[in-house]
Amino acid sequence: MIGELVARAKTYPFPRQPGSFVFTHGRLYPVPHPAGPWSPEMEIADGDRTVTFAELCERVAAETSTDRAGAHPDAGDYACAERTPVFGYSSNASPEALSHKFAMLPHAVIPSIRCRVSDWDAVYSCHVSRGYIPGAIHPSPGTELHGTMSWLTDEELEMMNASESLGTNYEFRPLKGASAGFESGESIVSPWVYFTLHGELRINDMPVAVEGTIADNRRYGVMSETEILELAHQQLS
Repeated sequence: MIGELVARAKTYPFPRQPGSFVFTHGRLYPVPHPAGPWSPEMEIADGDRTVTFAELCERVAAETSTDRAGAHPDAGDYACAERTPVFGYSSNASPEALSHKFAMLPHAVIPSIRCRVSDWDAVYSCHVSRGYIPGAIHPSPGTELHGTMSWLTDEELEMMNASESLGTNYEFRPLKGASAGFESGESIVSPWVYFTLHGELRINDMPVAVEGTIADNRRYGVMSETEILELAHQQLS
């Protein structure tokens, strides 16, 4: 068990998809390029055809329903529910992380759409969580940080907040003044994001970018999770 946790910790921030997708527990559904902000009518690839987000919600609800008719009574409400756009700059851009965070939620259909935010980067936070040193978003003039925008219902956002130890490890607030640009050319101003409450880990008084995250024109040096863990072990021991 400990060996599995260590092995997983070293793979942080976990594998990413090459494009936008919709997360469900049983399958990932690609969102055709160029992808833009979520809507109930957003088109999703389903093999050789396309379906809308609302249609996919109905299907997933039916597959997870215990109702004799096979239809989830809240499928329509879920598809059109108000959602909060959350910018995932590190592990939250990974389907593996989403799978862990929403494991207790049987019915999840979560759009995760590729986007970019200027003048920020993903660096290491100055704390340990679940055996790894996680990421933190940090100002970096001239850098363009790639990530995903996940649209979460109130219930999903509550679970995400719990996974981030809100109030202990992270705070949740808008990235004021920043613009998240999508492949479609559309954008969202001041998206919501998790900020570390521990400050950024520094080496020679400089933050360290997280290897495995994606950014253009980085100003900071990059280290892998394994390298940063070994360095922390040396310093703490």
